[in-house]
Amino acid sequence: MSNSDAMRSRYIFIEGEYDIYTDLYRQHEHTILANKIAIKECISLVGIGTVGKSHFIKGFTDNVDTYIQQYGMRSGSVAIISIDPNAILHPTAMGSDENAAAWAGFELIASTLVNGLSERPEIATEVVSAYKEITSDHAVDRIMAFRHLQDAIGKILNGLGVQRLVLIFDEFEQIVEKMPVSFFINLRALRDQYRYQLLYMTVSRKEIYNIGQDNSAIADKLNQAQSFFELFKEPVYLRAVHVEGDCIELVRSLNGRVRLGHRLEWPDYDLILSIVGGHGGLLRTVLMIFDRIIFYRPDGRQQLLHYLMNEPEIQRECEVFLESCTQREITILQAVADIEKPISSGDHVQHTKRWVIDNYAEITALFHKRLLNVISETEFQVVPRIFGLYLQSHGGMQHKGRKSYPPANPRTDGSEQLPPPPSNMPR
Repeated sequence: MSNSDAMRSRYIFIEGEYDIYTDLYRQHEHTILANKIAIKECISLVGIGTVGKSHFIKGFTDNVDTYIQQYGMRSGSVAIISIDPNAILHPTAMGSDENAAAWAGFELIASTLVNGLSERPEIATEVVSAYKEITSDHAVDRIMAFRHLQDAIGKILNGLGVQRLVLIFDEFEQIVEKMPVSFFINLRALRDQYRYQLLYMTVSRKEIYNIGQDNSAIADKLNQAQSFFELFKEPVYLRAVHVEGDCIELVRSLNGRVRLGHRLEWPDYDLILSIVGGHGGLLRTVLMIFDRIIFYRPDGRQQLLHYLMNEPEIQRECEVFLESCTQREITILQAVADIEKPISSGDHVQHTKRWVIDNYAEITALFHKRLLNVISETEFQVVPRIFGLYLQSHGGMQHKGRKSYPPANPRTDGSEQLPPPPSNMPR
């Protein structure tokens, strides 16, 4: 291994399998999930906004039998239920206390089980019965909602042919925000009761341990419900594809859905991918406005970059990237983008690099989210390229009340100084 490779490897702690893509789009990540289900692990799936998490989950759910058979599990033995937090009821009749909020969560799970298992009548009958109890007009039945759900899941997993029941909590940040501590503690008890058969999968833009980093109330909730959140080990990152064949396959798929008036040629593929990489949301947006762009026939990559930066749809996609990061990750991205500016002074660049490399945890997370390339131990690059240009021209800290970067700490030479990392930052 060369010195450069050795330095770069400091930031790549996930096994090499996470960096391998087959020529069959997303099938490798599907296999990773199937393996975790086979070994009975709860799963935390992390992916930045518009990377295609919902599409990925649907693809896995539709083909789960194919994947689990690789691990000796029979077809139909895994039931996967995806829970949408946007469907949570607001039980105003019960008041706004913690019991009412928890009831809404249990009602959502039971309702989703009824719909998701409707094609399996031997299971659906038991679930419908429990759902009727949960939604009964009797207050005592509503208070006992968790017990009814517990009973229904027990019947599903005992003697009805289901070896694994996987509850997927999509947009998990919303679940954390809306549900009380008792809801998560009850879910932990349910997992302990059926630990070899009941699994949870969370789907979020940020790592679970970072969800509350910029919100003290959420952080306190995570701390109180620690017994639930400790079920999840290292996250599985759903990242932008980076193998050329997979990128082209993604462009072809999106091209077929967008229905362009202009037919893409090979130079178009090459130009688009060099700018936006394999980020599905950006690719889709570029394709949607490509008919407008084509009339200008931009002369090469740089001109197309600057043209795209004036498009509101592109700017919104870049904002979604930022919303998928913590405050500190955004500061690092902005710092790296500023280093790439041609006008950056040598002293400021060196000082900024020294500060950036101390933030190992954040650099690692940004690498796995495919927002930062690690070239060497001291060299980084914001990706995709259009996102880096957005940070340079618009700044990454100007939305939703975030503080500006860099902090106003003038140095004697007139440049600005970055703050030191906090003493409690994870290493």
